[in-house]
Amino acid sequence: MWLGTSEGLCRYNAKNNSFRRFVDGFVNLDIYSIEEDNNNRLWISTSAGISMFDPSTGQVLYNFDSRDGLLEEGYHYRASAANYERNNLFFGGQNGMTV
Repeated sequence: MWLGTSEGLCRYNAKNNSFRRFVDGFVNLDIYSIEEDNNNRLWISTSAGISMFDPSTGQVLYNFDSRDGLLEEGYHYRASAANYERNNLFFGGQNGMTV
């Protein structure tokens, strides 16, 4: 299970009741929402943009921000959705939505 916190991304392992925290490379550590795409990558919205994370390596692959055409004011907590049939992810923010 993946959890977004104000101090990064956490993965809960139910088998041994433990948490692992990921903090390196994110555009911002204040995580608002998490969506998984059809390639098992995690898309993580924050107050400063969106990070694409590879769970298999534990690494951030790319950070997207206003220079990539994203909203400048950041995103809202739990304001995301996925449409897997069309491979679309939606993130809602202060001034609109990013698809």
